[in-house]
Amino acid sequence: MTPTTHTATAPQRNPAVIGLVIMAFGAMALLDSVQAFGMPLVRTLWPLVLVVAGLARIVKPANAGSWISGAALIAVGLMLTGQNLDLFHLSHRQWGPVFMILGGLALLLRGVFPHGRR
Repeated sequence: MTPTTHTATAPQRNPAVIGLVIMAFGAMALLDSVQAFGMPLVRTLWPLVLVVAGLARIVKPANAGSWISGAALIAVGLMLTGQNLDLFHLSHRQWGPVFMILGGLALLLRGVFPHGRR
């Protein structure tokens, strides 16, 4: 009897969804360039893309480190959005090391648990 090997497969991405996302960003950029909003919407809210990407990593984890990298993406997106809206000001000196630790932990967990959560 031969042992079964598990191979990790990359998540399938639907080109139609990617196309819709690109079109939505294009429409927002066009409306932003003709000043349809009272503020530069795309330049201000673009970090919310990181929040959506982080949520996607948490909802459909590819490996054990997905929830950590997803949480880091959400945190970065929210902090950058807050900074763009002048809610607070961040310093790379303060937050950079935290995200380096989270990124390293995500890679570590990916190496220790390569097949993801079951």
